[in-house]
Amino acid sequence: MEESMVEQSSSALETTPPVNFWHTFHLFPSSFDESCFKYWYIYIYGLLALALIPLLASYFNVVVPPSKYKFYTENALLIILLPITLSLVVLSYNYWRGGIRGVFEDFDSSASGRHLSSRRGESHFSEEYRSFLNEYQDKLLSSHRYIIIGIAIIASAGILSLLLRAYISSPYLLLLFCILPGGIILGYFLGVSSWTMLVTGFYLRTVTNRFDLHVEPGHPDNCGGLRPLGRFCFSMALPILVGVVFFAIYGIGGDLYPALLPNVSDAIRLGAGAGLLVFDVPLAALAFFFPLWGIHREMVRQKELYEERFAACLAKMRQRLWSSIDTDAFDEARTIRRQINILHLLDPDTLDYPTWPFSRRLLALYLIPQLLPLVSLVLPLIMRH
Repeated sequence: MEESMVEQSSSALETTPPVNFWHTFHLFPSSFDESCFKYWYIYIYGLLALALIPLLASYFNVVVPPSKYKFYTENALLIILLPITLSLVVLSYNYWRGGIRGVFEDFDSSASGRHLSSRRGESHFSEEYRSFLNEYQDKLLSSHRYIIIGIAIIASAGILSLLLRAYISSPYLLLLFCILPGGIILGYFLGVSSWTMLVTGFYLRTVTNRFDLHVEPGHPDNCGGLRPLGRFCFSMALPILVGVVFFAIYGIGGDLYPALLPNVSDAIRLGAGAGLLVFDVPLAALAFFFPLWGIHREMVRQKELYEERFAACLAKMRQRLWSSIDTDAFDEARTIRRQINILHLLDPDTLDYPTWPFSRRLLALYLIPQLLPLVSLVLPLIMRH
């Protein structure tokens, strides 16, 4: 009796479905990080209000000397555009992180056609893919994230300190006290978001090292059935592209309307434009192409195999056609000719066999913002002549 009860309980445990990974998934290690991006508007516009305290104090002649007021008059465009840009960056990041579950589930979705399979056999796929997702979760929560966060905080605080150096004579003045905390908190935001994007991009890149990828050449999305993945990686690059557009427009506006950027030399403007090309544009490329590179190589490999198979089949059919003509078997030759016509429907060029999981339209949307930094560099040279 006891043995039968034990057998029933063990069989019940075996048939109990595993807990859904996404029910326990955490992109951030703490609820504070989650609240930072959920209630982002409180932080961004609260910091903006804090930064404007010296301006109000100067307006009411309370604390700030008139010389410190120049920071606001000489950087009016920055003060207006920066909160708008930060809002767009956070919104685009939230949009991206909202698609993380969907893109990983799509790999294992029987409804859309499973795009991955285990190299050890179908029975091992669920176990291996769950292990893969668990590794992804562990890496997101790894203490290594503090390195990226620390670098982002130091960089943000350093840039703001350099910007404020021309307006302050002591590190304890009200201007520094009200503005520098904003740089530190925004640096923390930047570090946390950068870590999640780096880890996600890395694990997307390694998918094809762990599993076999299935590409559908004739899929209606013209991306082998992988277009959601391309859109996801574009949304990962979107926060960076927003920053590229902001700095480029800021530089172009300064060239067209110098009053918006007073006391800024042409060398600094050219240096800022060059910095965009050297740093921001490669970062956007890294966010967009790096996660897709492994999938792109696998799609190219499968296309080459498909082309070889098609060429071998076509050569065999043509050989049969010549044999039929040589023996005057024209009825058979006509039959073979119809088969060849049908075979041409599977021509990789006719199918437009994809090698990237995104459309040309999406690629154009990615490339257009990259032109703005170039315009910001060329425009001052044109205006001089």
